[in-house]
Amino acid sequence: MYAEIVVNHPSRAVDRLFDYEIPKDLEDKIVVGSRVIVPFSKWNTGKEGFVLRIKQESEIGDKVKSIIRLLTEVPAFKPDMAELILYMHNRYLAPLIDIVNAIVPSGAARQIRMVTLAVSQEEAEEFLGKSRSEIQKRMISVLMDTERIATADLVKFSGGNYQALNALLKKGIVQFFEIGIERSIYDSKSELIKPNKPTEQQQKAISEINCAIDDSLPHTILLHGVTGSGKTEVFLQAIKHSVNRGRSALVLVPEISLTPQMVSRFVSRFGKRIAILHSGLSVGEKYDQWARIMNNEADIVIGARSAIFAPLSNIGIIIVDEEHSDTYKSEMSPRYHAREVAIERARKHGAVTLLASATPSVESYTYALLGKYQLLEMNKRYNESSMPEIDIVDMREELESGNKSMFSKSLYNAIKENITRKEQTILFMNRRGFSTFVSCRKCGFVPQCPNCNISLTYHSYDNSLKCHYCGHKQPNYAVCPACESKYIRYFGGGTQRVEEELKNLFPDATTIRLDADATTRKNSHKEILDTFVKDKIDIMIGTQMVSKGLDFSNVTLVGVMSADTMLHINDFRSAERTFDILEQVSGRAGRGDKSGRAIIQTYNPDNYAISLVKSHDYRSFYKRTISERNAMWYPPYSEMICIRFSGDDNDITRRSAFLFRDEFGDINKISEKIALLGPIPSGIPRIKNKYRWQILIKCDNADTFNDRLIGALNKVKSDDLLGDVLIQIDKNPINVY
Repeated sequence: MYAEIVVNHPSRAVDRLFDYEIPKDLEDKIVVGSRVIVPFSKWNTGKEGFVLRIKQESEIGDKVKSIIRLLTEVPAFKPDMAELILYMHNRYLAPLIDIVNAIVPSGAARQIRMVTLAVSQEEAEEFLGKSRSEIQKRMISVLMDTERIATADLVKFSGGNYQALNALLKKGIVQFFEIGIERSIYDSKSELIKPNKPTEQQQKAISEINCAIDDSLPHTILLHGVTGSGKTEVFLQAIKHSVNRGRSALVLVPEISLTPQMVSRFVSRFGKRIAILHSGLSVGEKYDQWARIMNNEADIVIGARSAIFAPLSNIGIIIVDEEHSDTYKSEMSPRYHAREVAIERARKHGAVTLLASATPSVESYTYALLGKYQLLEMNKRYNESSMPEIDIVDMREELESGNKSMFSKSLYNAIKENITRKEQTILFMNRRGFSTFVSCRKCGFVPQCPNCNISLTYHSYDNSLKCHYCGHKQPNYAVCPACESKYIRYFGGGTQRVEEELKNLFPDATTIRLDADATTRKNSHKEILDTFVKDKIDIMIGTQMVSKGLDFSNVTLVGVMSADTMLHINDFRSAERTFDILEQVSGRAGRGDKSGRAIIQTYNPDNYAISLVKSHDYRSFYKRTISERNAMWYPPYSEMICIRFSGDDNDITRRSAFLFRDEFGDINKISEKIALLGPIPSGIPRIKNKYRWQILIKCDNADTFNDRLIGALNKVKSDDLLGDVLIQIDKNPINVY
């Protein structure tokens, strides 16, 4: 028997499957997913490998090498994942080993070293009488009173040390052994709660989804439900239906900040059946959760993007909550979109993919209208309450009236009223930090990142300047380094500046921030959200973390500090992102018994991406956007490929981009519809001291050009001068900069 193996070697030159013979004594142990050691290269160096296929014959014949040994009895992944690895290899053109590493968790189960007596009680007493070491005597006395104890506890309770303990081991008086300890990451002791009675719209959606699960055929369903319509209850009841039929369920959320609230609701229904996977867990915690899923101890998984690779068996439903979110697209190799991978996994399992959002992506909504996806809609809130009232404030008029504050008169008065009524407020500012940039009013000097072509952002809490691309940090300037002027001015505003101005305007109000700077510690997301509810904090200020999924019954006011932040970004999705986030964050208001209100501050009140939020009119927004996409041949009418080039030398990086374009071929001689733009410098031409160029391709089907893309890539890499330039191929990129 033979195995086709992915060898753990980073070079693209060996990015393929290698045949190895399976030794006779391992034929009943090696399976698809096994982790093995194989001889590699002409020196037969032992390398880690992963089995993707097993077959009876090899085309190589007598030249085939043999597997050296099996690394672990437990496979690194289940057999169905091998097909997913090959799908992603073809779809995203990522190296096989990058995909395997994304799927297979690092780390190991935490083991606690225990110690026990290796002799009888009589022999231990005899040793006590002979020993000269008081420390060893105390250790033996403790062990005689207990069957076993952790080595760390023995050292602590006896006042001893590890040197004395190791001496007892050498004398044969004690012996060590290890036990595995699972790291608990959520409280599963609470009583299980019965399902809520669904509304008429919820019940219709639940029935349709359950019927699709029962079909045991792949279905993709788009659930378009307004904010507060009760989509989570639909998820819960569909999952119950799936697991009651012996099938598993997977739920993806776009932000780890959403996970605590979501987990709490799911644990209250399903208890210990749940496993959690997201980037906020330690390596060991991730491994524990992965092992529980692998061992079929958990059949419901909740997590962020990478949870799509959870080793579940017999999947019945995969739910992608807030399916429009950009965070489902990986910016590192493999550059996959979790929505696409979810649909592919569901296809293999005969499962339902449930895409859910109050503001579906333009692509998904188009596919639903065309019948490629099934469309379900819930246009009423769960408690029959009205959607939040939206006020759009023209900040140009505020300036003309002499108001230079970050807060319009309307927003100021609304916050004041909310504080008086002891109701809570969420303020959204899509920038962290204190201000966008710092400038000298005398000479115009703006501090720039020494590694990137962007200005530094001021952070008030430690009076520093930071680059949000490469992480560079330096002290803020007291005087201008160019002209020695003391007139340093702060332009724009971030969450920290909003918080500071709030304290000046409302000194007695309590505030809390939810942004990347405030959530650096483990579990800080949950702690901030719990504090907001428990301590009845008046105002929470946050970035996109506050825009999705949060459900607080006492939040009756949402303020958007600047609706224009994403509107003028040079990206064809800028209008969609603006509408999405305004509708989502506005939907945090009025989710309980009290009515809600949102105040949106803008300098562009007539822009359709802003004005249509007032009426919560997604359909009108969609019609306007899709006509623009059609005219410009943007997705969903086309697919896009971005090829990025990054290197230490600008000229060499540019030359590699032009060589790639030449090797790709003359597009005028290609029969398929295609447009090629570039090479041009990237929107940010230098990040982390790397010069950046890019090529953008629009086409009907990106997979059609795989051979051309790989051929051009290999040609550039084979050039001795250009080979060190990093080349990234990104299909349907979320960001082009």
